[in-house]
Amino acid sequence: RPSGGSTGPFVLNTLYQTCRRGAIGVTLLVRFVVFALALAPWFLAIGIRYARDPNIRRGVRVGPKPRNNVDIYIPAGAGEEGAPPVPVVVAVMGGAWVIGHRAWSAALAARLKEAGVMVVAVDYRNC
Repeated sequence: RPSGGSTGPFVLNTLYQTCRRGAIGVTLLVRFVVFALALAPWFLAIGIRYARDPNIRRGVRVGPKPRNNVDIYIPAGAGEEGAPPVPVVVAVMGGAWVIGHRAWSAALAARLKEAGVMVVAVDYRNC
Protein backbone atom coordinates (compact mmCIF):
# COMPACT_ATOMS: atom_id res chain seq x y z
CA ARG A 1 0.00 0.00 0.00
CA PRO A 2 1.42 3.36 -0.91
CA SER A 3 2.30 5.62 1.97
CA GLY A 4 0.34 8.83 2.14
CA GLY A 5 -2.00 10.09 -0.50
CA SER A 6 -5.09 8.39 -1.89
CA THR A 7 -5.64 4.65 -1.61
CA GLY A 8 -8.04 4.71 -4.55
CA PRO A 9 -5.53 3.65 -7.23
CA PHE A 10 -4.18 0.92 -4.93
CA VAL A 11 -7.67 -0.49 -4.31
CA LEU A 12 -8.52 -0.34 -8.00
CA ASN A 13 -5.28 -2.05 -8.96
CA THR A 14 -5.84 -4.79 -6.36
CA LEU A 15 -9.41 -5.29 -7.56
CA TYR A 16 -8.23 -5.43 -11.16
CA GLN A 17 -5.54 -8.02 -10.34
CA THR A 18 -8.03 -10.15 -8.40
CA CYS A 19 -10.59 -10.08 -11.21
CA ARG A 20 -7.89 -10.83 -13.77
CA ARG A 21 -6.69 -13.88 -11.82
CA GLY A 22 -10.27 -15.07 -11.43
CA ALA A 23 -10.92 -14.69 -15.17
CA ILE A 24 -7.74 -16.61 -15.97
CA GLY A 25 -8.80 -19.36 -13.56
CA VAL A 26 -12.27 -19.60 -15.10
CA THR A 27 -10.78 -19.65 -18.60
CA LEU A 28 -8.42 -22.49 -17.66
CA LEU A 29 -11.26 -24.43 -16.03
CA VAL A 30 -13.45 -24.07 -19.14
CA ARG A 31 -10.56 -25.19 -21.36
CA PHE A 32 -9.97 -28.23 -19.14
CA VAL A 33 -13.66 -29.22 -19.21
CA VAL A 34 -13.81 -28.90 -23.01
CA PHE A 35 -10.64 -30.97 -23.33
CA ALA A 36 -12.00 -33.66 -20.99
CA LEU A 37 -15.32 -33.81 -22.85
CA ALA A 38 -13.51 -34.12 -26.18
CA LEU A 39 -11.55 -37.13 -24.91
CA ALA A 40 -14.42 -38.76 -22.98
CA PRO A 41 -15.82 -40.88 -25.87
CA TRP A 42 -12.41 -42.39 -26.55
CA PHE A 43 -11.80 -43.21 -22.89
CA LEU A 44 -15.30 -44.63 -22.52
CA ALA A 45 -14.76 -46.90 -25.53
CA ILE A 46 -11.55 -48.24 -23.99
CA GLY A 47 -13.26 -48.75 -20.63
CA ILE A 48 -16.21 -50.58 -22.16
CA ARG A 49 -13.93 -52.82 -24.21
CA TYR A 50 -11.82 -53.53 -21.10
CA ALA A 51 -14.91 -54.45 -19.06
CA ARG A 52 -16.64 -56.60 -21.68
CA ASP A 53 -13.89 -58.44 -23.58
CA PRO A 54 -14.02 -62.14 -22.70
CA ASN A 55 -10.37 -62.61 -23.77
CA ILE A 56 -9.10 -60.43 -20.93
CA ARG A 57 -8.40 -62.17 -17.65
CA ARG A 58 -8.67 -59.31 -15.15
CA GLY A 59 -7.15 -59.28 -11.68
CA VAL A 60 -5.21 -62.55 -11.83
CA ARG A 61 -3.48 -62.93 -8.46
CA VAL A 62 0.31 -63.36 -8.60
CA GLY A 63 1.28 -62.72 -4.98
CA PRO A 64 0.02 -62.25 -1.42
CA LYS A 65 -0.10 -58.42 -1.38
CA PRO A 66 -3.23 -56.45 -2.31
CA ARG A 67 -1.72 -54.99 -5.50
CA ASN A 68 -0.07 -58.22 -6.74
CA ASN A 69 -2.41 -58.61 -9.73
CA VAL A 70 -2.05 -58.81 -13.48
CA ASP A 71 -4.43 -58.56 -16.41
CA ILE A 72 -3.79 -61.03 -19.20
CA TYR A 73 -4.90 -60.12 -22.72
CA ILE A 74 -5.18 -63.31 -24.76
CA PRO A 75 -5.34 -63.04 -28.56
CA ALA A 76 -8.07 -64.92 -30.43
CA GLY A 77 -7.18 -68.55 -31.01
CA ALA A 78 -4.26 -68.61 -28.55
CA GLY A 79 -4.25 -71.56 -26.22
CA GLU A 80 -6.51 -73.70 -28.40
CA GLU A 81 -5.56 -77.23 -29.37
CA GLY A 82 -2.81 -77.14 -32.01
CA ALA A 83 -2.50 -73.34 -31.97
CA PRO A 84 1.00 -71.96 -32.55
CA PRO A 85 2.72 -70.17 -29.67
CA VAL A 86 2.26 -66.42 -29.48
CA PRO A 87 4.71 -63.73 -28.35
CA VAL A 88 4.20 -62.27 -24.88
CA VAL A 89 4.73 -58.66 -23.81
CA VAL A 90 4.85 -57.63 -20.16
CA ALA A 91 3.46 -54.10 -19.91
CA VAL A 92 4.36 -51.92 -16.95
CA MET A 93 2.68 -48.53 -17.32
CA GLY A 94 4.47 -45.43 -16.09
CA GLY A 95 3.90 -43.90 -12.69
CA ALA A 96 7.40 -43.50 -11.26
CA TRP A 97 6.89 -46.71 -9.27
CA VAL A 98 4.57 -44.73 -7.02
CA ILE A 99 1.27 -44.97 -8.85
CA GLY A 100 0.45 -47.44 -11.54
CA HIS A 101 -2.56 -49.54 -12.39
CA ARG A 102 -2.78 -52.42 -14.79
CA ALA A 103 -5.91 -50.98 -16.46
CA TRP A 104 -3.79 -48.08 -17.78
CA SER A 105 -2.36 -50.57 -20.27
CA ALA A 106 -5.79 -51.30 -21.76
CA ALA A 107 -5.36 -49.35 -25.03
CA LEU A 108 -1.87 -50.66 -25.75
CA ALA A 109 -2.77 -54.21 -24.77
CA ALA A 110 -5.94 -54.23 -26.89
CA ARG A 111 -3.97 -53.20 -29.99
CA LEU A 112 -1.26 -55.79 -29.36
CA LYS A 113 -3.90 -58.47 -28.71
CA GLU A 114 -5.48 -57.70 -32.08
CA ALA A 115 -2.03 -58.16 -33.64
CA GLY A 116 -1.73 -61.66 -32.09
CA VAL A 117 0.42 -60.77 -29.09
CA MET A 118 -0.41 -61.86 -25.55
CA VAL A 119 -0.01 -59.03 -23.05
CA VAL A 120 0.47 -59.28 -19.30
CA ALA A 121 -0.27 -55.90 -17.71
CA VAL A 122 1.11 -55.67 -14.19
CA ASP A 123 -0.15 -53.74 -11.21
CA TYR A 124 2.42 -52.53 -8.73
CA ARG A 125 2.34 -51.44 -5.13
CA ASN A 126 2.33 -47.88 -3.99
CA CYS A 127 5.58 -47.81 -2.03
